[in-house]
Amino acid sequence: MTQALRDARQTGGDVSGEPVLDPEVLIESSGSAQVTDCLDDSSWRLSAQSASAEPRRVDAGLVHDGLAWRVSDLRIWEPGTC
Repeated sequence: MTQALRDARQTGGDVSGEPVLDPEVLIESSGSAQVTDCLDDSSWRLSAQSASAEPRRVDAGLVHDGLAWRVSDLRIWEPGTC
């Protein structure tokens, strides 16, 4: 993500707005969790690209490695999947 934003800046891109997040976390054990969200990125824009018109589902698996929580898998669904 950081590199994508740097590349956009270097090519004259402009990022405005921000996504609306409302994640829910299910702790499965002391070392794993699942996060689900309905991501609304309708006001988040990169240059002239329009954002998606409908919220999309996001699912993430997390594992705790003893020091920090890390994303083990991530799925960002198509718009309209919430």
